[in-house]
Parts: sequence; C-alpha cells; structure tokens
Amino acid sequence: MEDKPRSKVRYFGMTRNQLTVLVVFGLIILGLLGGMAWVISSAGFSNLFPVLPAQNDPPTFVPLPSYTLRSTSTPPEPTSTATPVSYESLIPEGWIQFKVGKAEMWMPATFVKEAPGEDLLAAVEKSTLKKDIQTKITLWKESAPGKDLDTYVEENLKDLPDYSMFLDTTILEKRKFQVEPFEGKRVKVEYIAMGVPVEFAYYILKDGNTFWLITCGTYLSEFPEWLPIFDKVVRTFRVLP
Repeated sequence: MEDKPRSKVRYFGMTRNQLTVLVVFGLIILGLLGGMAWVISSAGFSNLFPVLPAQNDPPTFVPLPSYTLRSTSTPPEPTSTATPVSYESLIPEGWIQFKVGKAEMWMPATFVKEAPGEDLLAAVEKSTLKKDIQTKITLWKESAPGKDLDTYVEENLKDLPDYSMFLDTTILEKRKFQVEPFEGKRVKVEYIAMGVPVEFAYYILKDGNTFWLITCGTYLSEFPEWLPIFDKVVRTFRVLP
C-alpha cells in the first residue's frame, strides 16, 4: 500500500522556501538602506541635495525725488547798432546819374533824358523810344504846407501827372515806401492807354512842406520785371544841401 504525500507546512500562507526568499530580500533592502544612511551622514545632506536658493522678491522701485527747475531768463542780447548804409552802396554798378537842380537819382545806363515838359526831369528807356508806350521815369514836385503824407496822397492823387490822361484807372496798391530821410508812399495804378494796359508806380516823398513825385511806368505785362528796378531808382533819390 502506497504512502500518501505529506502536505507542505505553510507559515503565513507561504511555504518555508518562499518565506526564506522573502527574508533574504528584506535583509538586502535593509542593508541598502543602511548603506545610504551612512553615505548621507558622512557626505552631508546638504551636499547631496543642495538647497535651492531662496527666491528673492523683485526690488522695490523707489522713484527719484523730483526737482522743479527754476526758470532762468535769457540775458538780453546786446543791442546792435545798425551801421548806416552809405548813399554810394545804393547805386548799382553801371548806373548813370540824372540831376536837376539839387535833386539827383541814378538809373540804368539804358535810360536817356528827354524833354521834361511840365516835369522837372524825364528819362526814357532806349529800346522803347519809338514805341507808343514807353518805359519812362519822371520827377516832379509840389509845395503843400501843413499837409501830412496820407492826406496829400488822398487829396491829390487824381491831380498827379499822367493820372488824368488815361481811362479805366484802377488803384492797385497804396503802401509805405521808405527813402531816407524822407517819409514815402508807393501807389500802383493800372490804366488803359490807347487800348493797351499799362501800369504806373507813383512814389510820393515828403520833404518838409515839399512833396516830390517820381513816376515810373511801362506795359502792364512788363511791369513786374521793372518794379524792382523802379524801387532801386527811387532809393537813389536825394536832395543835396
């Protein structure tokens, strides 16, 4: 008769062999943990796991103190004394002198004298001598005691030379025009002469009780080119003592 196999003895549900293996593994784990503890204690915990630097708060912005700038006044510039302009510097190079009595003025060399008629002086640009409308400059004077410049211009404009000779008269401008030492005014007038538009500039200069009148005229289409020249001519006008 065969013997029945013995049933294996179990501890906590495990066989002896299984329990032995578990104990061995436990001892190994304890050995590892003990070794790690020794390493940590000898090397120092802080060296093994360096402490992260503490997070610093961002610096607090402290505004700079504000200062109110004192207003500093700019020192006044030294007053410059204007250098007097010499009479000779007013005369363009190549111009020629036109004189009557003590009065004189200078014009481009293309101007020639002609019979003055009722004027004191008359000069015509050579290239227009044979034309119906001439580029012309005349000088005339009148005594008017007690009148200022504005009053004289307003009361006597229609009686000035050549004014009443033309039709369709249009006053274009009245403005001050300084000619040392005189107080002056320039009046621009447009006319129709023989069916042709012309333009004149009347320069009225006050010399005490005497008013000097310089009249400059030409074709309307050419007047803008001539006006700067007319202005220069009048600025050369003077009365010698």
